[in-house]
Amino acid sequence: MTSAVLDHLTLHGATPGPGETDHRPLPQPDKVELAMATLFDTTIGLLTGSQLEDNLEEMLWSLTSIVHRRLGATISRTITE
Repeated sequence: MTSAVLDHLTLHGATPGPGETDHRPLPQPDKVELAMATLFDTTIGLLTGSQLEDNLEEMLWSLTSIVHRRLGATISRTITE
C-alpha cells in the first residue's frame, strides 16, 4: 500500500487537500506575463481566419475571466491563511 501511494505521489506530485495550506510558491510574475501573452497570441493566431473568428473576442474574454477567477480565489485563500 505504501509503495502505491509513493508511486502515485511521484507520478502526480503531492498537493494539499481541501482546507490545508498550500506552501508551493506562485509562478514568477515575468513567467506568468510571458505565458499569458503566448496563450493569447496563440489563440488569436489559431482562430483568425477560421470559422471561430467571429467568436474570438468572446473566447479571449472567457480566458481572461478564468484566469482572474482562479487567481482571485488563490489570493483570497492566501490572505485568509
